[in-house]
Amino acid sequence: MKAAAPFQPEIIPAVGRDGYHPGTLIAPVLRTEIHPVRLLRRVNACTPETGKYIPAR
Repeated sequence: MKAAAPFQPEIIPAVGRDGYHPGTLIAPVLRTEIHPVRLLRRVNACTPETGKYIPAR
């Protein structure tokens, strides 16, 4: 199988929960950086690390 065009991403975003594992496997193969991203589903929540309030948009 051939790729239509060469693909070299700048970063691999690993999105929380189930995305960390595939991201850590793909990043070394593509020889690029991985950046974990954490998304919150809650509205008007506080982050556990800072305790800062996140307002709803």
